[in-house]
Amino acid sequence: MKKQIAVAVCAISALTVLIPASGENIIYAEHADTFQMNESVPEEGAHKLIFSSTKAVYILNDAEISAAQPMINRGGYNYVPVSTMAKLQGFSLAYDPATKEARIKGGGEEYVFKPGSHIVKGSGATYSMELPAITHRGSMMVPVREWAKLTESRLAWENKQLTLSWGNQEHPEGIAPVADFATDKAEYRLGEPVKYENLSHAPGSKIVKETWEGNESAFFEPGEHEIMLEVVNSEGVKSSVRKVIKVLDESLYTKEEFDRLFTPIGQKFDLDASSALLMNTLPFTIVPQDGQTFIRSNSPEHLTEEGIAYQDTISGDVRINIHNQSRASKDLSVHLIATNPGSTPLSIRLGATGIGGPAKYVSTSGKAAITRYLEAFSKKEAPEIVTIPAGESAVLLPDMSGIPLKPGMVRTIYTDLHTDQEVKLSVVVADPSRDPLEALEELPVLPRDGKHVRGTFPGANREVVVDSGQLGLEPQRLVLGDSKQDAFLKGVDGVTGEEETNIGNTGVFYSMKLRIAPNTLVALNARGGHYAGALLVNGKVVQMTDGSILRNQSEAGVLYRTGSAEESVTFVFVPASGSNLPVNMLFMPLPNKS
Repeated sequence: MKKQIAVAVCAISALTVLIPASGENIIYAEHADTFQMNESVPEEGAHKLIFSSTKAVYILNDAEISAAQPMINRGGYNYVPVSTMAKLQGFSLAYDPATKEARIKGGGEEYVFKPGSHIVKGSGATYSMELPAITHRGSMMVPVREWAKLTESRLAWENKQLTLSWGNQEHPEGIAPVADFATDKAEYRLGEPVKYENLSHAPGSKIVKETWEGNESAFFEPGEHEIMLEVVNSEGVKSSVRKVIKVLDESLYTKEEFDRLFTPIGQKFDLDASSALLMNTLPFTIVPQDGQTFIRSNSPEHLTEEGIAYQDTISGDVRINIHNQSRASKDLSVHLIATNPGSTPLSIRLGATGIGGPAKYVSTSGKAAITRYLEAFSKKEAPEIVTIPAGESAVLLPDMSGIPLKPGMVRTIYTDLHTDQEVKLSVVVADPSRDPLEALEELPVLPRDGKHVRGTFPGANREVVVDSGQLGLEPQRLVLGDSKQDAFLKGVDGVTGEEETNIGNTGVFYSMKLRIAPNTLVALNARGGHYAGALLVNGKVVQMTDGSILRNQSEAGVLYRTGSAEESVTFVFVPASGSNLPVNMLFMPLPNKS
């Protein structure tokens, strides 16, 4: 609807006569809103109106304007008086006492509001508001957001004040986005899922960021709960909206029931740490898979100087894990170098690779690396072939070595490779300005740190076989990485020849295909401390957790839920660097769904 020219208003006894510029007389019924004679409608141009919810005075273009009513809040929605809004934006307004309808006109448009009705009758069409118009202390009130839509105005929160802007804008790039959302209901029971729909939009730009507060998936305390949404557009302009929902003192689900039923895949929920230990432990058999060797370069974990962190000569299928944090006083580059010790050209087939970091935290780096590795593994893309002439060397994974590690930063890599001939693999730590191939020839081997793991380990792939029928008919747990039922890999340090144990089985590839009962929740519970990683579930990557980590034994991350029938579900688990083992896979019957 477009703006109309200014109007003049006067009060006559209990009646109000509105006289538009056209000279048309419009009669108001008793109790209709009246205007002060010293207030005039603003002329065409850019205007900003600031609402007040404490007194009947608004601020228009820095001037105080009397309003029929303060802005009020009903059901989480802000309402404003039709009479005031019509006057300030230059529309004519009439009230029909017989039908109790308020009619506004302007710019060739006409709209009719009626208390209790969602429907706004327009010029040749009807418009449905999200909430109905109401009457408050003798004033017709409409949701301010619906008014903004009808009048093509811009609604925004600025400095904790709700503002409405309209008219010509000299700098359209500064137009605030419209923050808005809806819930599927106005009232909820305790533990009832709440659905949120973001209805925000950005005139002339796009929304690039949204921030929510209070938007819980369900509420477990009765009363009114406020939800806030703030959006930022591509020009950096912010706006926000606040709404209130009511939670009844009636229960649909307990917190525990809700968490198990509705926590999204990849998210976490609270768990009584001792309850997992009360679940029956599932027996299983580890079946080693032939051919895959694992190389782990994690000692020294903290790099303080240049040198060769690990080195060994190997052939066949190899998985490599490199995990380091720089504690040097300068930048350091970490290179994976392959040397051909033979007399004929050597071909290396590079498979799935995941690189995490540089990052500030070991858990962040480890989770990112294993997530990207599993994503690459699931895609099964054509491998990259690197050919190395006899007696020469080449840097593998230049994306890793191309970004130096700054002091305090962490990087993690996982990569699979295959070669039919022997290859000498070296993890070289050098100054970024130094040629890595020259550094390989000149630098000494770094000593182990006595705390972490480096070595070469056969049997890097394991199949977990569980012969217990359907899982989840009762609470059960599958324990991985405990060094007892699931023994750690044994190997040797390729530099010193010392026997080595792959503590935590970081980098081991576990695969399992499990029969899971109907209506069962499968979750991951960290038992050795915090855990941050990812799994493949039926070929899809599920992070543990999405946007966070499992911080302790009192948290569990959702991996899968079965439906109304038994399902055969495949899992791939590779313990991530920077996290603690063991972990428990939990199988829990789901509560009945209301």
